[in-house]
Amino acid sequence: DIIKILIRNGVNINKNGRFNLSALSLAALNGDLEIVTILIKNGANINAQDINGKSPLMVAVNRNYEKIAEFLINQGADVNLRDKQDNHTALHHAAFTGNVKIANVLVKNGVNVNAQDINGLSPLMFAVGKNHEETAEFLINQGADVNLCAQDKSTVLHFARKVKIANVLVKNGVKVNAQDIKGLSPLMFAVGKNHEETAEFLINQGADVNLCAQDKTTALHFAENVKIAKI
Repeated sequence: DIIKILIRNGVNINKNGRFNLSALSLAALNGDLEIVTILIKNGANINAQDINGKSPLMVAVNRNYEKIAEFLINQGADVNLRDKQDNHTALHHAAFTGNVKIANVLVKNGVNVNAQDINGLSPLMFAVGKNHEETAEFLINQGADVNLCAQDKSTVLHFARKVKIANVLVKNGVKVNAQDIKGLSPLMFAVGKNHEETAEFLINQGADVNLCAQDKTTALHFAENVKIAKI
């Protein structure tokens, strides 16, 4: 009711206020669908960005407010809008939180599944890095490129911690011997982080145990325990 009174009295609903957020972003942040609806009906800028370039949609997605996110998308929110800080899209946020439902709505509304942020990271890399298996598999099924390279030349397999996710990636054609800018392979990453099962899986899938990084180290140099070294 207060919101309606303020609007009737000519308050500028598109002016950024506290924390440099628009009224719409603040409503999204608080998970208030009713106020979000009122603001949209009264001409709020649906793609207004805060000081970091985050839109109301990104705010809602980041907070896992599915109904608000879906409502904003249905009202015309730009699903491919980038924030100013990291060049993230709403899909990066959905992948980070592992919300398949929101990711699905975004994909249905034309989001770029292979959008890369300021570091060249894709939504799939976010999902894999956070062990969100269902989200990762969904993104792959929607056309996410498993061999896309980040700025440091790492691929999504470099981010894989669990065998289950690594297996999905391998089945979808990821290069097991891809090397980043330092010449590090996914196997070296797995060994260095003591992900024993993943390391063994990668070897069984053809990972080269003798592959050398730029500094001439091999996977064995990264082994911190005897068990992994024996693999």
